[in-house]
Amino acid sequence: MEFSIDDRPILLIDDDQDVGFFMERLLRASGIPNPLWTLSGGTEAVAALSELSYNRASEATWPLIVLVDLKMPVMSGLDFLQWLQGQWEFSAIPRIVLSSSGDVRDVQRAYELGANGFLMKYPSPATFRAITRFAGESHSAQELATTRFAQEGYWQHR
Repeated sequence: MEFSIDDRPILLIDDDQDVGFFMERLLRASGIPNPLWTLSGGTEAVAALSELSYNRASEATWPLIVLVDLKMPVMSGLDFLQWLQGQWEFSAIPRIVLSSSGDVRDVQRAYELGANGFLMKYPSPATFRAITRFAGESHSAQELATTRFAQEGYWQHR
């Protein structure tokens, strides 16, 4: 079975169910066909990604992009990024923080932990489309981090 880039899910990690609903609408408004895989926290995301790795799932089924909120109970977005940073098999997947926090310390710490971008909730359809399109063109997370997209909120490039 062949997979297209449109089959790869966009992983959203956020404890607020309303964010998942809104992001699903944003995907459709952006014309992005990828499915949205929503998990309610960092520990759930660690378990799901660990299972993909353990089962040696095809990279074609791995998330195209990981969007993670910072402020979550049990395992914060920063804690999840720290875990993900140590998982070499997922190193090519872009990690984008999607947060309502504009605290410069949060932005800086996210980048220290391997985030490739930081977007304030909620990006415009054009910004989201550009990020998804670029990630889908088989660019590495490092290339994504150095590419200029339309400036929106606290989107920064490292």
